[in-house]
Amino acid sequence: MTPLLELRLPATSVPTRDRVARHHVKIRFGLFLAAWALLAAKWFDPELFVFEVALALAVLVHAARRERLLASVDRKRVQLELVTAVAGATENAADVDELLARAAEEICGQSCWPCGRVWLPNEDGTLKLTYTQPRSDEGGAWPLAATNEEGLARRVLATGRACDESKPDDGAGATFAFAFPIVADREVAAILEFCSSEQQPKDDALLATHEHLSRQLGEVIKRARAERQMHSTDERLRSLIQTLPLATYIDRPGEQAGTIWVSPQMAEITSYTPEDWAADPALFRKVLHPDDHDRVLGELKRIKQTGEPLDHEYRMIRRDGGTVWVHDLAVTVEHDGTDVTRGFIVDVTARRVAEQERDETLVQLRGQNEKLRQVDSLKDEFIALVSHELRTPLTSIRGYLELVRDETNLTEEQARFLDTIDRNAVRLQGVVGDLLFFAQVEAGKLTLERGDVDVNALLTDAADTARPTATARSIRLSAELGPELPTIRGDCARLAQVVDNFVSNAIKFTPGSGDVIISSVAHVEELEIAVRDTGMGISAAELPRLFQRFFRTERATAQAIAGTGLGLAIAKAIVEGHKGRITVESVEGAGTTFRIFLPR
Repeated sequence: MTPLLELRLPATSVPTRDRVARHHVKIRFGLFLAAWALLAAKWFDPELFVFEVALALAVLVHAARRERLLASVDRKRVQLELVTAVAGATENAADVDELLARAAEEICGQSCWPCGRVWLPNEDGTLKLTYTQPRSDEGGAWPLAATNEEGLARRVLATGRACDESKPDDGAGATFAFAFPIVADREVAAILEFCSSEQQPKDDALLATHEHLSRQLGEVIKRARAERQMHSTDERLRSLIQTLPLATYIDRPGEQAGTIWVSPQMAEITSYTPEDWAADPALFRKVLHPDDHDRVLGELKRIKQTGEPLDHEYRMIRRDGGTVWVHDLAVTVEHDGTDVTRGFIVDVTARRVAEQERDETLVQLRGQNEKLRQVDSLKDEFIALVSHELRTPLTSIRGYLELVRDETNLTEEQARFLDTIDRNAVRLQGVVGDLLFFAQVEAGKLTLERGDVDVNALLTDAADTARPTATARSIRLSAELGPELPTIRGDCARLAQVVDNFVSNAIKFTPGSGDVIISSVAHVEELEIAVRDTGMGISAAELPRLFQRFFRTERATAQAIAGTGLGLAIAKAIVEGHKGRITVESVEGAGTTFRIFLPR
């Protein structure tokens, strides 16, 4: 254990009390001889009186100098004994408070100051009394004549220098006090205050001793603070390491490879405790998965040779036989002249399992997607085949119907039959046309014949075309067209197809006495076409699927309303081909509004 106080003592020898006493005897004997010489010279040889007087004076001067020298040596001995005593008393102090208390107690015991106190500054500038000598548990107390306030200590705190004060005898006894600071890191860390009932003479040597003690104790406090901070930092780091979801380790690479140290988290990952790793330095080689053993050891050998960091993943066998995947980050560094590998590992088993499941799922999805592509290809081939095989016969049927109609001797019933055949043939031709058009859209072969389009004229034609059907169903069809709409560039036939589809759907899904309104309005950057009806509406759950091909609402299917489910998908493709967009708003039982926005 490093002692809190290590005082540097001079190398010169210290005179003992016996040696000083012998010096005093010699001085007294010399004075006796000088006096005897003076008397003898006066009584027996008066002529030698002058010489004897000079000799006696020389002896006395020498004796006085010798006395002062011995007194100085004695003071230095006392001072060094004080320094030595303080160093010995504080050597094994547990903390700074105990260190200062022991120092104050030893100074009181070795000096002429019988009473002592220790003050510690608080962060708010106040002073805290931590020690008093004599201690109250020993029946002692600070002298009554001395002030219990912190005035002297506060002066030391303010000036950073030693201070003294005296209080005359006022009936309770005179007191004399002295205090000096303990400075650490250029600030007063503590104040030692001493008191006596006897007047103490000014002693520069003793003051120097106190300054020496102040410096030494200040260095001790500074070092204690640093050690406390380092210990606190170590504790924080240790706590951090123990709470991290990873394990740290230190390995010795090379021929004498082995694990030097592992953190407690290693037990959670591998089920082997730090004690297991310490008992068997070769445990790492034993727990490596056989399939990863040679690869991992080769990589460890490589980083020792190149000094490059290592970042890899491998498997380890747990004590219970299970397998754990770990992500290992390591680097080789020099420690005490020896290369060691420091790193940390993270349990990535869950991620590895998830990745494996993901890969298996991707393989399944790729197989399913391939099957879907095959089905889609078959569908496209089927549509093309059916459309081609239907279009030619339908054209022939309608041609022969025209020939039969040219006969003038047809009965009314026969003419009605021919109209039914023609109407269904036209309907079937429309379905075939829609299938072929959508096949072109999906193949990216949609072509638009662009030209100037008068939107209001297009909407008027759509209203005129649909009005007979609306009238037959007792539906009010109206057009509210914006004035002076500008022409736009687009495919007039395809745009008319879109409007006709919306108007036709509105009439089909609106009961008798309902309304269908066609409107148009010009905005700054686009034209808006709206078709609004008061029909059955569309549920919120079905709106997102409305523009999917072959989709039909439940009510349309339930009420057997005619349609293939391609019209809205085709309309969306045409509008997007014009760089436009379609929005829909609908409330069940209240109606639906389709809006077409086309760039100007």
